[in-house]
Amino acid sequence: MVRTRVGYAGGTTKAPSYHNMGDHTEVVQIDYDETRVELKDLLEIFWHGHRPRARPYGRQYMSLILCTEKKDQDVAILSKAEYRMRLGEVLTEISLLDSFYLAEAYHQKYYLRRIPAVLKEVEERYNTLAGLLDSNQVSRLNGYAGGFGAAAQLETDLPSWALSKGAEEKLRALVE
Repeated sequence: MVRTRVGYAGGTTKAPSYHNMGDHTEVVQIDYDETRVELKDLLEIFWHGHRPRARPYGRQYMSLILCTEKKDQDVAILSKAEYRMRLGEVLTEISLLDSFYLAEAYHQKYYLRRIPAVLKEVEERYNTLAGLLDSNQVSRLNGYAGGFGAAAQLETDLPSWALSKGAEEKLRALVE
């Protein structure tokens, strides 16, 4: 991943917020390096990471894939068809992205926010919300903070991040 950001998309309400979302859905925007990972591989993670057959509680929580390019939409539609053949009905909607609205700061980097000492270190380094959200390092740290990623890869990453020993230990404990 190059970066991740959470926000609202898929609806028509202008300038949505968490308390005034209108007809938007809560989404994760993922920027990735196509030379290192293919969209079809990300879609496999998507299909296995939630319940695409479950009826949503409402538009806010629906299963939705929004693509910025038609070629990516075609890949997603094919992936859904393959998944449907394995599972049966799949309720995930797929369409082109019209607009993405960044969610409030307190919604960003959810897992990292659960480790305040580590979050404080990276906030001091990046100084602004934009800097935090544009950082590949912070996106990776958020994943590790969520318990995702391999311990060996974390050990490879840590030396270049210049975190305190305490922050490193907290991350190691979550990944192991």
